[in-house]
Amino acid sequence: MNNRSRFSPVAGRLACVAMLFLAGCSSSPQREIRGQVSLDGQPLESGEILFKPTAGSVGPTAGSSITDGEYSIPAVAQGVIAGNQYQVSITSMAGSGRMAPDPNEPTGQRELLENIVPERYNTDTELTITVSADKSENVFDFPLESTPEL
Repeated sequence: MNNRSRFSPVAGRLACVAMLFLAGCSSSPQREIRGQVSLDGQPLESGEILFKPTAGSVGPTAGSSITDGEYSIPAVAQGVIAGNQYQVSITSMAGSGRMAPDPNEPTGQRELLENIVPERYNTDTELTITVSADKSENVFDFPLESTPEL
């Protein structure tokens, strides 16, 4: 009778390496974040959202496009880090109705764009988040208002 294992030594080593790799992935400090952005109760059709580490937090600035009011930043090396606090900046450019000379356009003019999101949500942002180590808690919605509440 043969008492040899049904698994080769190589297969056993590969299984150990795979388990260590999976264990290491779950302890990664990067976290996925996602959420919704609305302006005056309506989903923001398009735009950009940036998350910049505040003083005392480390890591890169992370960002995402906003499409139909939704954004998502995956858990990658250039993403957000659990425990960090971030300053949030949101912009959305739209036609202003004003024209400017542009020799590259067939008409010789182009429409100027303007940010439709108030400055208190971008250049003078009031928005901050803290990224949780608990992956299920990193949903951040931003209901923006054109006029400040009094």
